[in-house]
Amino acid sequence: MDEIVRQLQDRARTQTDFSPDNALASSRIGNIRSRIDAITADPSVAHGWQLVHETINRDDHNAMFNPYQTGAPHNQQKVYLSPTTAAGVMETALLRLNEEERYEIEPCKSDQACSRPIAEKYDRKRCDVFQEATNSWRRSALLVDGAVAEVWDPTFKLMTGLAANISDPLHYELVRLSLENHADRLLDHRLLSVAISPGPYGTAIKAPTGRSNAVTVHLPKLGRSTLPRPTRGPVISADRTR
Repeated sequence: MDEIVRQLQDRARTQTDFSPDNALASSRIGNIRSRIDAITADPSVAHGWQLVHETINRDDHNAMFNPYQTGAPHNQQKVYLSPTTAAGVMETALLRLNEEERYEIEPCKSDQACSRPIAEKYDRKRCDVFQEATNSWRRSALLVDGAVAEVWDPTFKLMTGLAANISDPLHYELVRLSLENHADRLLDHRLLSVAISPGPYGTAIKAPTGRSNAVTVHLPKLGRSTLPRPTRGPVISADRTR
């Protein structure tokens, strides 16, 4: 991309044709780039992207594996776990299990033969908690995946169709590379951020005694995307821009 920009700058320095047609062509190219940059607000796809946004934020941001209540008065001394999100329910269950385990193990003192079976029992219970949280989160994440897949194909066709209106090879190549980068960011911010939100997931939970029980779990990631493969779309307008 840097090389293309350099060639365009060199061409601008040696330009001798300042006709109105060239000025109009430059203006149209700028308008095409601006429309691509704001593609999610285009009337033809805006509703689909709004649905993606609403699906990500639904149920207290459950798709983002959010453990906290949105809007609660969190501070350095106290946080408020969500009673509805997969991560919030998981955190609450782990707090309860940690306290129950501490209560059962305390009479064992340093007797490993006594404490080991208890610890193993609670490890199995934690696995059930992690699995249940993963399943709950996955349902929300797949809704986001479906919402993105629904709007992705028409969005990418619109972007490439707009770029196809540029007949100048250098300007077209620059816009093509820019729109591919923009498309990557769309997927990263809307879909991939959801897919990686739960793992590797680590948390340090404070028991009432002040002891810290560190728990790290690797949750499975969202399955392989079902998004349609992007293809260069049709020319949006018959009026090609130089």
